[in-house]
Amino acid sequence: MLLKDLVIDENYVPVLVDDVEIIEIDRFIGKGTDYLIVSRKRNRSIKVNYPDIEVLGNFLNDLKNEDNAKDLFSKYGNIFEIVDIVKSFYKIGLTVDYSGEINNEIDLTSKNLLKIPLKKISNCEKSKFFANTILRFFKFLFLCLIVIALLRLTNTSNGVSYYLQLEITHFQEVFSVLILSLILRFFFIIFHEIGHIVYALSKGIEIDSINISLKMGFNLIFFVRYRSLFYANSKNKFYLMMSGVIVNLFLSILFFLLNILFPHNILLLCSYINLIMVLSNLAPYNMNDGYFACLIIFNKSSIRLKVIKNLFTKGKSSDVSLKLLSIIYIGLILFNVVVTTGIIFFVLNPILHSLEINTILFKVIIATFVLAVKFAFIAKGYNKLNEVD
Repeated sequence: MLLKDLVIDENYVPVLVDDVEIIEIDRFIGKGTDYLIVSRKRNRSIKVNYPDIEVLGNFLNDLKNEDNAKDLFSKYGNIFEIVDIVKSFYKIGLTVDYSGEINNEIDLTSKNLLKIPLKKISNCEKSKFFANTILRFFKFLFLCLIVIALLRLTNTSNGVSYYLQLEITHFQEVFSVLILSLILRFFFIIFHEIGHIVYALSKGIEIDSINISLKMGFNLIFFVRYRSLFYANSKNKFYLMMSGVIVNLFLSILFFLLNILFPHNILLLCSYINLIMVLSNLAPYNMNDGYFACLIIFNKSSIRLKVIKNLFTKGKSSDVSLKLLSIIYIGLILFNVVVTTGIIFFVLNPILHSLEINTILFKVIIATFVLAVKFAFIAKGYNKLNEVD
């Protein structure tokens, strides 16, 4: 049964799965406690705003029992909006008769091409020990690399800009660089995902699988699915989201240093690819690491959907916090576009001058293209989510 066809009344109320429970979660910023209603079996969760947790707990227990569920309206009708609440439970997948209707943006906008199960690895104690060892070594190596980079940059005689410019002398070479960049990007995505996996294993976070999907028909994406991530504390969840980005930052610095020692276009190109991957993963325009990190930092859910509805629908919300959130969200995307465009322009600057191409026009074209792509992803996800709302 689809959500739109679901009719809830005194004669029929969907029953919850038997492992549904309420758990406490901490906040990344500030003091206080929030609550989630979760199911480990279904790997689903929903945030709770109701203040009386004891009453809500009794309500959930009654919803697990089919006989008690029939008396919900007489027992809790003056406390809860029962129809709306139960529909929310059904939509998120917490009820026994849930239809399996897709309700998340990644699945709605993507076609899964490959799924590699990793449950056995995440349940192995040796994996956790190995991951912790790698993590400690990586932290040490990352700090050493930053120190070496700073020392090298302060002692170089040629200046920093000398080591930042790709040697492109012909327009044809631009296409070669673009093709090579796409190939290298897929290679570095593997390291990005390994970063997520290693951190998850080190903190005992259960990994379901690593997936490769085709988003919007042309964009190949790699991502890790976790199980029961809602049980992890907010700091671990935040660092988990950032672990892949940190790996790309590490690789960017590493290849930049190697380029100083052994100057070569490919080394510098590898550094730029990883730097752009850092920026693209931090901008919260898509269902990426930066977006999920924003959810954790601001302790909000569905930020993009709320912001877009507030900006582009009639009857805008008067909520000051939502307006501030909208400004921050759009600001992060625009800042990312400016920086990404700046890097692309800097790399291609010599070839533009040699071909006497209008650099201002080129900047505008690149910025418009990058902005259009980012907002195309936002619009696609928004429309798909609206279809199931």
